[in-house]
Amino acid sequence: MQDTTFRRIVCVIIAIAVAFAIFFVIKYNRHDKVIAANVTKLEKMEKQSVAANQAAIKDVERAENVDENNLENADFRKIFEGCVIAGDSITEGVEGYGYLDKDIAVFERGVSIESEKGIIKRAIALKPDVLFLSFGLNDLELYNGNSKKFVKAYSKLVKKLRQKIPETKLCINSVLPATKAKISRVPALGASDKFNKATKAFCEKENITFIDHTAMVKANPQWYEPDGQHFISEFYPRWLYNMAKGAGLL
Repeated sequence: MQDTTFRRIVCVIIAIAVAFAIFFVIKYNRHDKVIAANVTKLEKMEKQSVAANQAAIKDVERAENVDENNLENADFRKIFEGCVIAGDSITEGVEGYGYLDKDIAVFERGVSIESEKGIIKRAIALKPDVLFLSFGLNDLELYNGNSKKFVKAYSKLVKKLRQKIPETKLCINSVLPATKAKISRVPALGASDKFNKATKAFCEKENITFIDHTAMVKANPQWYEPDGQHFISEFYPRWLYNMAKGAGLL
């Protein structure tokens, strides 16, 4: 009788142990699945935030390389990393004075929007994150005050760029004014304000960033070269800083 009772007790204990074992297997199997699912979600979130994190880090690095009160020593190569500035001899000064290299500053003397002599092809080949277009020095005379023709040429160029490098952000720099003395000798150069007004309206319509440097230049006549059109070295850090700010690089 005692043996029978003992066996029953043992069987009950074994049954209870098996039940607990099954319970914990099911519980922890579900727990593992929950953990695995959460890990997958975290990994997905991490991957999704990589681009945003990299962009944030890049913005911080750019900001660390510029002091508005000491722009002459700013690391513009770092600030404009992944960007291209395409334009005429004004843009040439960026490279000539050593602020940027030719993989960022793409230029040709005497170019207009219509006769850009291959600089746009070179800019497209670089596939920049941001492309700054800087024409006008020669276009003022070419179009002889006709801002509609100037904007039409820009429209054609923008269409081409959007087809070739659709992921690139486009920014258009304002036409830089000449000095009054220069305008008195070459009246066509006096249309810079008119050209900029038309270009700004075009940019707003096409969702393009327009960066106006006019007030800065007019407030600092000491930056002009004797020819009344080009600029000395001191002009370029401020011009580049305005570009970077306007494009959201800083």
